[in-house]
Amino acid sequence: MVGCLARRFNQRLTRSQSQTTRLRRLLNSVRTLGRSVPDAMIVLDSDTRILWHNRNAKTLLGLRQRTPRQQTQLFDWLIDARFRSWLELPDSSALFRMAAPVDANIQLSFRVVNLPGSQRLLMARDVTLLMRLEQVRRDFVANVSHELRTPLTVLHGYLDTLEPDELPEYTAMFD
Repeated sequence: MVGCLARRFNQRLTRSQSQTTRLRRLLNSVRTLGRSVPDAMIVLDSDTRILWHNRNAKTLLGLRQRTPRQQTQLFDWLIDARFRSWLELPDSSALFRMAAPVDANIQLSFRVVNLPGSQRLLMARDVTLLMRLEQVRRDFVANVSHELRTPLTVLHGYLDTLEPDELPEYTAMFD
């Protein structure tokens, strides 16, 4: 009887140790993933307390590592009223853009992903370069448009001064 109980205890202990090892490996993989993602990632509970964040959240948002007892509200760090209103929206599919709290020259794009158990993953991506490229594209299109409009206006003016009987014969085929 005692031998049977000892054998069962050892089996459960072995199973528990292998599960612990498997969970440690999984946790290390998640930590590695969190470090390798270039975006800031923050896990929030239902009261918008920060449960976890990766290193890029520190870089882009200025978050500091805290112990579990020192969990703080996200809004202690990001105090923008528009951001708070956006995060409290029930539909989390919309993106939100704002300047980074650590550097006003950095533009961030935020997205929320709902996780199981009323937790949410807040991701922030640095879109500064993308916005600069978009501005360069808009400037280029405006300049090209202006540069083409000027000679076309001159040509249009010359064509208006010509009498219809002075136009070449081949224009009749466009009528």
